[in-house]
Amino acid sequence: MLTPRARDEIVNHMSSQIMLFTMYPSTAQLNICCDRLVKFHPACRDSIGSGYDSWKQKLVSKFKNLRRPSTSSRVGVCQSEKEKNKTEMLHSDEYERHIKELKRQYSGKWVLSSLLSLMNVTEANRRHWIEIEIPPVTAVLEKFPCLVEPSVMVNEFQHITKVYHEDVLERWIGVQSKILAYGKTCGKTNIKKFLSELSAAKQSD
Repeated sequence: MLTPRARDEIVNHMSSQIMLFTMYPSTAQLNICCDRLVKFHPACRDSIGSGYDSWKQKLVSKFKNLRRPSTSSRVGVCQSEKEKNKTEMLHSDEYERHIKELKRQYSGKWVLSSLLSLMNVTEANRRHWIEIEIPPVTAVLEKFPCLVEPSVMVNEFQHITKVYHEDVLERWIGVQSKILAYGKTCGKTNIKKFLSELSAAKQSD
């Protein structure tokens, strides 16, 4: 019989692997992961139900904790001044170093948590640049190419809108293709221009 510590270690390993692809695994994806776990490792199988219900519940809870907006909120205390300063504007040299590191990591075998950390650190500079210069999508994706990844885009959406509720974001992920399809047929010039730039940027990757 597995000890609680062993179960926690297995859940931590599974979640770290899933995070390489998404911070918002669907129910179907979790079912597949947990089903394979108990098939390849019978000692992990639950004695009741599907055989992996307890594992799926642990992963659901794990990702809810991982997606919380800040470490301070997890422990129920106010943000420290140091944490608040993370959203302040960086010096231009430091900003450019972070962008280079972001591109370097994304060009290789990237880790989502590391990309999100760099995106969060550069957030204030990025928002200022976009608000002042209103660059085309191609320019934004050239500087921050990882924004094409759904989980990175959702993280950006969270920080812009301050919407962190998991259900809202999961519904957003589910309807994004419908929103894009509507944008192609709605007839609005600015939306068509945006989608055209987005398409061109994706093709150039």
